[in-house]
Amino acid sequence: MIHIALDVKAPVVKTLQGMGKGVDRMMEQTIREAQRMVIKTAKEKYLSGPRPGRLGAITKRLRGSIEGPPPRKTGNRWQVIVGTRVHYARIHELGGKIKPKTGEYLAIPLSKRFKGIPLRQIPNTFVRPLKNDPDRLIVFQKYDVERQRRPAAGKGRVVRSAGEGFTVEKLTPVAILQKSVKMPKRPFLGPALRDNRA
Repeated sequence: MIHIALDVKAPVVKTLQGMGKGVDRMMEQTIREAQRMVIKTAKEKYLSGPRPGRLGAITKRLRGSIEGPPPRKTGNRWQVIVGTRVHYARIHELGGKIKPKTGEYLAIPLSKRFKGIPLRQIPNTFVRPLKNDPDRLIVFQKYDVERQRRPAAGKGRVVRSAGEGFTVEKLTPVAILQKSVKMPKRPFLGPALRDNRA
């Protein structure tokens, strides 16, 4: 869980305690309202985009998971927590490097058509290194297309020609393979807290 904590220090609490018995209840209500304001700002301002500066969450999972337990008083100190249990929240808040959990490479799909499909399930694929970056690989899918006319240069390689028709070999880029990806930070909890500081 990633969370931020807002502490009300002992000297402030001590001063307020001298004001009467209802101060604790009033203090808890005030801190609870501050907690609600931080949560609202994180959801409405920082998780609503636009990118690249803000997260611009696509699903409602992260936005809906931001919460906080009731304020806690320990001695002369109040503490309130705002956070989320979504596992990918930390990388968005702090940034960092993403590495593959299994295998040597991360697969980054180049088309919505291939998103969520394991590469081994895509037929007729092969891998080539990128010319300008040998640490990154590109996965292609190869397929044949029947054509009536010879294709223009650069639009496919003729593999067979019979009579009037041609069979053209086409390549579609499927994914980039990388050993790691640097994720920029797009914080939503820290800025929401700063925006609501009095």
